[in-house]
Amino acid sequence: MEESLERLATDYIDLYQLHDPPEDVLRRGEVYETLEKLKSEGKIRSYGVALARERHLAILARIPFAQGLLTNSGKETKADYLERDSKALRLRKERAQRFHFLVMEHRTMAQAALQFVLGLEGVTAAILGVSSRKHLRENLGALTAPPLTPKEQAQISQIAKQGPVR
Repeated sequence: MEESLERLATDYIDLYQLHDPPEDVLRRGEVYETLEKLKSEGKIRSYGVALARERHLAILARIPFAQGLLTNSGKETKADYLERDSKALRLRKERAQRFHFLVMEHRTMAQAALQFVLGLEGVTAAILGVSSRKHLRENLGALTAPPLTPKEQAQISQIAKQGPVR
């Protein structure tokens, strides 16, 4: 911690984020004691754990667009070049296609995906991959796009039970 503070030329870190720690580390709980100690010492103001579902923690959702599969881009996605198993990639794409009923006038697939993720209990923020101003505008459009209806949310839940897109 001291080296990080020195490198950053600061006395404290606003948000100390644990990115995908092993589940057994979270279960043992020692990590929370360490984080609370750093917080009480004033070295961090707050901390978070990406995708942890522990009480009193905000959830920071990552990869809300399933590596680009839940967008309207029609272009090559991160999943296309990161997924080494072509059968798995094909299955992921087929699963993603099942969500295209969410696209409507004034709401893109990416906006619907973002609305869904941010509407999940405990999720307070999402890590978005923004590579252009166009992506940024589209992501911000999720704030004003038609909200997901209860019927759409129920359909999403039914489709999700068939397997993840991730």
